[in-house]
Amino acid sequence: PGPLKHHLQVISGLDNVPRKEKQFRNFASNSLNLKGKQGEASVGEIWKYLKGLREEQQKAKQQKDEAIAAAKLKNAEATSTKELDELPND
Repeated sequence: PGPLKHHLQVISGLDNVPRKEKQFRNFASNSLNLKGKQGEASVGEIWKYLKGLREEQQKAKQQKDEAIAAAKLKNAEATSTKELDELPND
């Protein structure tokens, strides 16, 4: 987002950025010197943007984890089927 780009760059260089909304809003308004109604609006937009990014990352990670679990299950099933096929017939 264009108007927020500078603020996001500044935040990316800071340590210990809070992940909870209330603490983040306080931290951002103080660290970026965003005061008043316009500042509150900017902090809100920054939070909304970062929250969306976090949700996208969490969704991607969950999909990746599910794909890995499915692959492991498929591999385990294939291995057990192969082991059964190799058992001697009596």
